[in-house]
Amino acid sequence: MSTTDLSSATWRKSSRSNGQASCVEVADLDIEHRAVRDSKHPTGLPYNTSGHLMWIGERTRDLDGAHVEYFSKIRNPIAVKLGPTATADTALQLIDRLDPDREPGRLTFIIRMGAD
Repeated sequence: MSTTDLSSATWRKSSRSNGQASCVEVADLDIEHRAVRDSKHPTGLPYNTSGHLMWIGERTRDLDGAHVEYFSKIRNPIAVKLGPTATADTALQLIDRLDPDREPGRLTFIIRMGAD
């Protein structure tokens, strides 16, 4: 997954808009991704509408990786899987990166400890 730059995205009014000054705007990013934003806040973070809960897996949660970068730039509630290799420091760094404002409901950790 590469980092998504929305500064050059072409936004269009959604068919769900009510025709008033404020509306929902949509940008088609590629074959699998679409971003949605509120035209009242066009510089705000967009939503990814490809799933109901976006999550980062155990193997793709690198703090400097593309998944964490992308998820830091969308408005959705998100989750991160933490397995046996996760440390407390890693979890705290993920919180700082993905939920710097500590917004209730923004970030969920999915704990995967395995079985022996």
